[in-house]
Amino acid sequence: MSESQEIYTESDTTTPGHTPVIVDTPFGKLGMSVCYDLRFPELYRRLSEKGAQILLIPSAFTDVTGKAHWEPLLRARAIENLCYVIAPGQGGYHVNGRILTDTVW
Repeated sequence: MSESQEIYTESDTTTPGHTPVIVDTPFGKLGMSVCYDLRFPELYRRLSEKGAQILLIPSAFTDVTGKAHWEPLLRARAIENLCYVIAPGQGGYHVNGRILTDTVW
């Protein structure tokens, strides 16, 4: 199966949270999320309104969607909320043929 034919329906195995999570760190207030959340700007607005100064958004985007969506959405969330963003991304090749983005911006 080529990567363009891959389908991932994370909602089949993941349930949403109900409360935005912010933790105090020595560097400032950290708003936590996962890569799926990146598509929903309302969450980041709430985190920012609750005092988040840094947004943590780890991800495992595929190479194709990572290049098309990950970087522009990260920039948008940072700009919209006037926050720093920490966004570690998994990269590499999986035995099943899935390629994760390893592009660094």
